[in-house]
Amino acid sequence: MTGPSSTNYPTRHPAWPYADCDLYKVGLQDGEYLETAGDITWPSGVRTVLPFLPSTEESISTPGVQSMAHTTDDLLAPKQNRIAAIIALGTDPLSPTESHALNKWIRIMLSRGRPVIIHKTPMSSTVDLTEEGFQTLRSDLDKTIVVQEELASYNACNEKRQSDKGKKVAWRTISKSKREQRHILNGPEGDTEDDDQGTTGYESTDNGSNGLRIKIHAYDNPNREGTHVNLTIREFIRCRFNPRFCGNWLASATVFSAGAPMFIQGVSDDSIAAASCMDVDTQSDHRKDPFSQDWVRCKTWSLACHAASWTPWHRDSNGLCTWGLVMSGVKVWGYCIPVRRVLDLSTRMGLDEQIFSPEPNLYGMRQGHVFLTTGSTIIQPPGLIHTVFTPLSAVMCGGHFYCYDTMAATEMAMRLDKKGTLKKTNDHHISCIPMMVRMVLAIPSVYRDTIPFDTIAAFGAILGDPHFYKVTGFKKDTEAATLLESEAIEADLLQNAKDFLYRGLVKSGEVQAESKWHAIAIHLRKMLDAGHHIHNEPTNIYMLMTHFKG
Repeated sequence: MTGPSSTNYPTRHPAWPYADCDLYKVGLQDGEYLETAGDITWPSGVRTVLPFLPSTEESISTPGVQSMAHTTDDLLAPKQNRIAAIIALGTDPLSPTESHALNKWIRIMLSRGRPVIIHKTPMSSTVDLTEEGFQTLRSDLDKTIVVQEELASYNACNEKRQSDKGKKVAWRTISKSKREQRHILNGPEGDTEDDDQGTTGYESTDNGSNGLRIKIHAYDNPNREGTHVNLTIREFIRCRFNPRFCGNWLASATVFSAGAPMFIQGVSDDSIAAASCMDVDTQSDHRKDPFSQDWVRCKTWSLACHAASWTPWHRDSNGLCTWGLVMSGVKVWGYCIPVRRVLDLSTRMGLDEQIFSPEPNLYGMRQGHVFLTTGSTIIQPPGLIHTVFTPLSAVMCGGHFYCYDTMAATEMAMRLDKKGTLKKTNDHHISCIPMMVRMVLAIPSVYRDTIPFDTIAAFGAILGDPHFYKVTGFKKDTEAATLLESEAIEADLLQNAKDFLYRGLVKSGEVQAESKWHAIAIHLRKMLDAGHHIHNEPTNIYMLMTHFKG
C-alpha cells in the first residue's frame, strides 16, 4: 500500500518517472519525425522535441516551451518548495479511512490554490494513439471527427502579440489554392466568398510515412481562434507520421475514457448535490428535478494529441476544478500560482492580460512544471493559469467539477470570465449556475452544523448579482412549453437557495436583515477581495465557519 495511512496525510515521494530518458528523445517513437525547431533539454535532463512549426515563419510556440523549460521541475524541487502537491498512489486506498484521508488532503491543497499531482493512478486499461489501440475500444475508425490543427496556438498567440503592440489584429494568411468546400464550426458564413477576397483554404499534398494524403482547410475566424479539419479517426491516427501536420482531437468522455479515479469522485461535490436534489419541494408543488444531462457532458472530456503540440498559457472557464488522467504518452504541464496569499480582482485581471502570450511576464507568480506519464493524474483548482506541451503523442481523459472548499476561487474566476476576453479556452456552459443552486440546496445533506464562511459568501456573491450571472439551465431549442415550465422550476430553486443563504448570512451577522440581494452580492465580493478566503493557511481553512442551519 503506497497511499496515505489512516492517521497521516499522504507524504510518499513518487518514483522518478524519467528513468528511461531515451523514450523522450527527438523522433525516436514510432518514426514520429516532425518539422520542429529542434530539441530542448529540460531541468530533469530529459530531451524532447520543440513544438511543431506550422510554416517557415517565426515560431511563436517555441519561445513558449523554452520559457516552460526555465521554470522549476516540481519533482526536482525540495518538497517544501514545490508549487504542486505530489504523491504516488500505486493502489486504491484499501479502507474508508484511507480514502477519507486522501480526499481531505486533496481538498486542502485545492483550497490553497495548489494543483495536485498523483502518479501511479490505478487504471483499468490504457489507450494508445494507434489503430490497434482504438479498435480495442470498438471505435468506428471511419467516423468523421473535427480536429484542431496546431495553428490554433499560433493564431491565439499572434493575436495577443499584435494587440499588445496596439495594432489591429491581423490573423496569419495561409497560402491559397483552389477553393474547396469547407466546414466552419460556427456557421456557413464565408462560404460564398471568392478566393481572391481573403479565403484562406489550402490543400496539403504531403504524404506521411503511411502514404496518407490529407486535405486541410484553414479559416481566419476571430470568434474561434485556430484551424479545424474534418478527418476520420483513422486519418487522424495516421497523421501522427505526417511531418507537416500536427493536431489534437477533443472528444466526449465516452470515446476513450477509463472513468474518473476514485479520489475524483470523493471531491466532486456537484455529484453529491445532483443526487440529493433529484426530488425537490418548490413553492408551487412537488416536482421532479428537471436538470438535464447537459451537466454530465459538461463535466467530462477525452483528448488525443499528436507529438509536439502546445497549448499556450490559459485558464478554464466557469470557475471549475479540472482533472486529467494520462492514459498513454507524455504531457509536460506548466502552471503558476500567486506569491501573495490573496489577490483582488484588479491584480488578477492584470495577470489575465498575460494569457496567450508566448512568454508571459508573470511577475509575482511562482511558476513550475511537471512531466505527466501514463497513470499520472493532475487536479487543478479553479482559475489556475496553466500551459501544456505534448512531446509524444498522448491520450488523456478528464473532466470538471465543483468543490465546496474552492468556491471562493470559483467566484473570482467567474468574475474574470465576465470581464476578460479570449482569456480561456472553453466556453461558458449554461448548466453551471443551476448546478450551484443545487449545491446550495444540498448543503444540509453535506454539512451538519457548520460550513466555511467563504463558501457561503462565494455562493451569495454568485447567485445574488443579476448583472453578472443570469440563471438558465436549458437550451433555447427546447419546446416552448417545456422551456417555460423548466424556467419556472429553476426560478423556484434559485429563490429557495437565496433564502437559505440569506438566513445563514444574517445569522452570522455579516449582513443586515433588510439588505437587498444585489447589495449583499456587492458586499460579499468586497469581503472576498479583502481576504476572507485565506486559502494558504491550513489552520484558517475552517476558521471562519459559522452556524448555518436555521
